[in-house]
Amino acid sequence: MASREPPRSAECTLGPRVTRLPLRLGVVYDFRNSPDSGIATPRLYAEILDQVAWLDGLGLDLVWFTEHHFVEAGYLPSWTPVAGAMAARTSRVRFSSDICLLPFSHPVRLAEDLAVLDNISGGRLELGVGMGYAPHEFRGFGIPLPQRLSRTEERLEVLTRHLALLPGAARGHHGAAGGGGTTEAKLKIASRWAPQGGGMSSMSTRA
Repeated sequence: MASREPPRSAECTLGPRVTRLPLRLGVVYDFRNSPDSGIATPRLYAEILDQVAWLDGLGLDLVWFTEHHFVEAGYLPSWTPVAGAMAARTSRVRFSSDICLLPFSHPVRLAEDLAVLDNISGGRLELGVGMGYAPHEFRGFGIPLPQRLSRTEERLEVLTRHLALLPGAARGHHGAAGGGGTTEAKLKIASRWAPQGGGMSSMSTRA
């Protein structure tokens, strides 16, 4: 007697919290500009914005932004305004951080920035977060390196609560507080542990 095969899911489950998503094509920008490059930083930014607008017309799926701080070559330290500028010039491509360094961000302020960006882009926003690793960055922000995990977990929890507009408030050990708030966020964060690099990953979805 032939057995019936179970229906196949559209996604291949890799574990209790990790799924294999469809293959997408994207580009990543770090905006590094060596002092001896001969290219003015405003020109570099303008040309990258032009390139992304062109790639959007070609059907590109995703643009990633990296984040680092206190780097001589001008490594992008703040990706949300850049994503907003690109979102205003595109209609299809999605935007994601690779990665947003949570220990250096206030989660309530980050939630507000993401809510604004989500509305500018029409819901084309994804969020990847991580702990950071560079000692000079933690020194620059006056944060002890051993606190990177606890600060990341705390900020992810507060960020998730704030974006979901849950009632009540959360106050962490490191002073990160968040509540229901007044921001009409359309963005929700579903957090999950990711095996890649031993880091933490989040994906945003349109409410």
